[in-house]
Amino acid sequence: MGWFPIRITLEIRKTRTGWQAIVRVELIVK
Repeated sequence: MGWFPIRITLEIRKTRTGWQAIVRVELIVK
């Protein structure tokens, strides 16, 4: 068990109803 390298991307969009936050978590496999 160890730490896996991950990449977190946060994307915020402005919509008509308000704000939308999209969080992507990508696992980097070497």
